[in-house]
Amino acid sequence: MHCPSKDASTKKRRLSFLLFGIAPACLLLGCQSSGYNAKTLPRDLRVNKPPQSSKINLSGATVATKDYQILGPGDLVDVTLHSGRDGEDPHEATVEVSETGEIDLPIVGPVNIAGRRPLEAGQNIAAAAQQRGIYRQPNVKVEIASKAVVRVTVLGAVTEPGVHELPRTGSDLVNALAIAGGMTEDAGVTVEITRRPSLLRAAQSPQASNKNGVQLAGYQSAHQAHDSVGRPATTRIDLSQESSLGNFQLNEGDAVLVLPREKELIYVTGLVSEPGQFELPRDQEVRLLDAIAMAGDTSSPVADKVLILRRMQPDAEPTPIIASIAAAKKDSNVNLRLTSGDTVTIERTPATVVVDTVGKFFRVSMGLASRATVF
Repeated sequence: MHCPSKDASTKKRRLSFLLFGIAPACLLLGCQSSGYNAKTLPRDLRVNKPPQSSKINLSGATVATKDYQILGPGDLVDVTLHSGRDGEDPHEATVEVSETGEIDLPIVGPVNIAGRRPLEAGQNIAAAAQQRGIYRQPNVKVEIASKAVVRVTVLGAVTEPGVHELPRTGSDLVNALAIAGGMTEDAGVTVEITRRPSLLRAAQSPQASNKNGVQLAGYQSAHQAHDSVGRPATTRIDLSQESSLGNFQLNEGDAVLVLPREKELIYVTGLVSEPGQFELPRDQEVRLLDAIAMAGDTSSPVADKVLILRRMQPDAEPTPIIASIAAAKKDSNVNLRLTSGDTVTIERTPATVVVDTVGKFFRVSMGLASRATVF
């Protein structure tokens, strides 16, 4: 015969033993991790600035507009010269712009037109003809027959990787990225430029800098080139530096590699539903409560204590920071902004141990009771 009073007595004894067993564990948990308090965390341990956008602005790219119209060495131009005298046929010639920026026209002779647009080049030719006493009121028309181009290879985190042609007058890094369709979402801010070995000797050329004294990527210093014969040189460029954009000239055969952005990870463990590592979203801050939500929220209804391990420098010892979930909901100073490498642990406390253990006890008791009812 089933005796309810005996079962109740047995349950009480089990619960008493259970509570006595919990007590030492609770005392030990009370002495757990210590560290800086999140609310009073020193400034040098905080991530004070929200992430800055790592997207590169390519609005300065001018491949299809002004740079295409600017004449330079290697360009072929059609020149039509009207003398201004009645009954005289125009003189026509197709000439190439020399490395010194000049064209050599029949009758008129050499005229420098590099760095000018066709309209300006025509005015220069007309002025030269007048100054030399060849024509009194000439009319000159200049049209671009073909542009000199350089072929560069653009690879990595770009929309259209491959070999691309750039106008020689606009063969800088920004235009190369633009003509390759721009950078993809997973692109970082680091670009590697590799130069052909046969061109490395130009490193010692006086043309290695532009008129502003900015070193061109195509002209590397001797120590960057490693070896001026037989081995290519690679230069790394940080595109997040504004001064980097547009200041690097590319030459025939150069290769541009856009490196992907390194993943920035945080780690969430302890009393959460889905512990693991999580990637920080690009250009978006993640705070303590966000990280807990990313891990599926807490697995205990009374979980509150949080331990954050943070390294401000890669080789430094991790710094422990103590926070509270309840306090983080009320105070943004406690709801810390997280950074790559942070480890967030939702810790066990006496309260979580008691609730967890009692919950397990009643689940076991209910299971035993249901089996007893069946039999």
